[in-house]
Amino acid sequence: MGRAPLHTVAEQAQISVMHQLGSSLHMISQYVKKSRNAICSYLNNPLYYGKKKSTGRPRKVTSRDERNIIRVISDSPKSLNDVRAELNLSVCKQTVHKAITRSGTIVRQNITRNHMKRRSQFVHHETLCLLRNGVECSSAHDEIINK
Repeated sequence: MGRAPLHTVAEQAQISVMHQLGSSLHMISQYVKKSRNAICSYLNNPLYYGKKKSTGRPRKVTSRDERNIIRVISDSPKSLNDVRAELNLSVCKQTVHKAITRSGTIVRQNITRNHMKRRSQFVHHETLCLLRNGVECSSAHDEIINK
């Protein structure tokens, strides 16, 4: 189950004023329409309310490692294992690939309708050539490519 949204600034002000006036938690919770536990957690430490750092597993690849990966990849087309070996990283190749895709520097071009049409023509033509016992079909192949 998820968490409820944090108190707004107006709600925080109402809670603080009502608490200073001596209202009970029950009365404050009914007025603000929030649980007593939520109000109590705000009153215990109002300066740091909602500023808890979210914890999680730390990344295996640091930001410096990610910059180095991008630098090596942008210089020359190397395999993921070559990049790993060159930078002496103790991570799997999928982690290196995730670092590259997360950076957004290497983006593949989207396939257009024209590309799809030419590709299907090429495959159709090649299968026909193979069915003709491997007859040389380079001239027709060049026509399809150079359109």
